[in-house]
Amino acid sequence: MRKNPVSHSIVGGALLMLLGICGHLTAADRVAKAVFIEPPNGAPDEVYLVAPEQSVIKASLPSRTFSPDIVLPKGDLVLAVLPKPLGEDEGIPAGAPTIEIPKTWSRVYLLFIHDRENKVFPLKVVPIDGSKNQFPAGDTRIVNLSAAMVRGQFGDKVVGVRPGKVGDLDAPINEFGPYPVSIDFMMKGDTKPSPLARTTWQHDPDSRQVVLITDPDGGKRLRIRALSDRVRVADAGE
Repeated sequence: MRKNPVSHSIVGGALLMLLGICGHLTAADRVAKAVFIEPPNGAPDEVYLVAPEQSVIKASLPSRTFSPDIVLPKGDLVLAVLPKPLGEDEGIPAGAPTIEIPKTWSRVYLLFIHDRENKVFPLKVVPIDGSKNQFPAGDTRIVNLSAAMVRGQFGDKVVGVRPGKVGDLDAPINEFGPYPVSIDFMMKGDTKPSPLARTTWQHDPDSRQVVLITDPDGGKRLRIRALSDRVRVADAGE
């Protein structure tokens, strides 16, 4: 079980470490990364992902560090998320969280979120396509998990992202270096935007940046997490 970490307005690198069928990766491998967003007190430290033919991937769940890549099976996938391995001749319980991954996704971000409504295992997982043709190195992907309308300016690039949607931005600058970031939001009923961030971030042309916008209390206290997924040589053929 975990204790709540210290909260910050902007937190970098909050991804999950998956342990299982990882090995030496090549450009042909299909991989995933994941994050447990805002884990509550008592949240699990690990889960088990049950793949087709009952192959099992053990996943530890830190909330601050990037995961290593995990190799996924090919094809369309429906992975069950379980708190412990299945016993012999034991089936997946009805109502267990599942993850659906289309066969065309070569790289996947798995966003783990606490779900108190699920009585079997209080988690849900939002999968995001991170394939190279959809999300190249140097770009930024904003995932708005809040109930607010979000508008962000990254360098001279501007994007608006509706609640529950994803927005993409080209690289804010062409080289490694700092750039200004300004993010505002509007909740339903607001007449003008409120500031969420006024800061400077560092651009890495060899990294994909995933920006998560959340409202952990379901109110107007939004939170930002900026996560970097650095491209390796082996990923060039994704």
